Amino acid sequence: MRHPYLRFALPAATPFVLAAVATAQFTEPPAITFVSDPELDTIFILHDDNPANGNFWDPNEVVPLYVDTVGSVPLSEPWCLTASSDDTLYVGDHVEDVVLWLNDFDEDDDASVPGQHGVFFDGKPGGNLSGVVMGHVNSITMQPNVPNNVVWLVTSNTQAGEDDAVIRLEDLDSDGDANDVGEARVFYTRVESSLSDSELTSIRLDGTGTVYVLENGSTGAWTRGIWALRDLDSSGAIDAPGEESLFFAPPALPATPELSSLDRDSNARFYVLDRANHVVWRGADLDSSGAIDPGEAAQHWSFANSIDAWDFAVLGTGEVYLGNSTGPDQLFITLDTDLNGTIGAGESFNAYDDTQAVTNLEAVRGVALDFHAHGHIGTVVCDAFSNPCPCGNQGTKTSGCTNSTGAGAELEAIGSTGVGNDDAEFEAFDLPPGKFALLFQGSTQVSLPFFDGILCAAGQTKRFTPQLADPTGAALWGPGLAAAGGWAAGQTRVFQVWYRDPTGPCGTSANFSNGLKITFDP
Repeated sequence: MRHPYLRFALPAATPFVLAAVATAQFTEPPAITFVSDPELDTIFILHDDNPANGNFWDPNEVVPLYVDTVGSVPLSEPWCLTASSDDTLYVGDHVEDVVLWLNDFDEDDDASVPGQHGVFFDGKPGGNLSGVVMGHVNSITMQPNVPNNVVWLVTSNTQAGEDDAVIRLEDLDSDGDANDVGEARVFYTRVESSLSDSELTSIRLDGTGTVYVLENGSTGAWTRGIWALRDLDSSGAIDAPGEESLFFAPPALPATPELSSLDRDSNARFYVLDRANHVVWRGADLDSSGAIDPGEAAQHWSFANSIDAWDFAVLGTGEVYLGNSTGPDQLFITLDTDLNGTIGAGESFNAYDDTQAVTNLEAVRGVALDFHAHGHIGTVVCDAFSNPCPCGNQGTKTSGCTNSTGAGAELEAIGSTGVGNDDAEFEAFDLPPGKFALLFQGSTQVSLPFFDGILCAAGQTKRFTPQLADPTGAALWGPGLAAAGGWAAGQTRVFQVWYRDPTGPCGTSANFSNGLKITFDP
């Protein structure tokens, strides 16, 4: 039997609703963040869960994920890092000339133990069978929508006779490294006549395979800015005319630019960090000319001169996570709440400060965001505090309307948002013990009083196997729900639990939990 509440449609959105959602994100947990600390030779993981109050200040929220004195791979200058969709973290060491892989398989915030880390690539002379010498790695990244074992990086020279380069690594035989024959190759080389001609500081790729590198050379041999590398003849290297072009040159500012970091959001907007002028530029190729032209970029954020920033990371939705590496070490997060394209007053906040947080960082050098949300995932919607319940049976900001237990049922999800991981697990609690409970999902969000609660999930709906709440009033679904739910990367679904409550306060014999909105990725 189809329940009638599965047939409602989504009301038209209004600008007020959109603004309210944007503002609310300041109070939601920030994305899980990874930081490389070259002073402590440690990789830290930062997650806001104690409680989820929008920062990383509380105990056990800044944790050493890898410590080189404990792990088997020594580090000297862990400079840069990136996360993959299979939850592997790749770390480039600027001095050791190696790429370290980390995967906290048991999710205990410790990848220093055997089996959870190793050398993905040894770039020292004789370190790999491809004969590729890495030099000093400045930035590391992965191409969207390709296998998780393909890693790209840029290197810079430190002495005469060395050239800056872009290197592509791929673990072809799935043995956990890219040190075998044919697994490492130089994609691009900038041959210099002077040490200062080129300084490739950052690298990103788009979904088409175009490689973007950030140039910070000081002699004018190459213009400072983003350069696009397009392998037009599919030779596997940039080796033909027209395959290298200037993509974006930031306008002149008072100080000589020092371009140190590059990133890109899901709307194909590029972000460039100029650490000398304390500016983040943002621009996009709006006219599809193959470059960001004058008028297509602007200063997105002008931050305080006291912030010594080397690296940043950008969420797909455009939030900037920027580290400060000099007294005190900090992590700032921005959100363009008024959607005017710039970060103004009240649109940035300090999510970590080592003078007040429990765990101290010595130097915030590299910053990367987790590919997935882990731990508690999703955004609470249709809560019984902000929305009117049918008979005044209001609940809390994280629950549905009050039921016969005296509380409102709460729905939470843990695991990750990755469809490939398929590890999302849903739990409802404060249900009436022993009563029928049904988890369902909808393609759209509504907020309508129905039964004793608020209907939230509507549109195209799917139901999951019904459960009976246990004696404590809890019910579980998952993991392994991706196929049944038909989840795909990029989809947003609203989840909710409908449950029987014969003695509920409004007399309709049924109620709903809060809603939970989740956007899935690969």
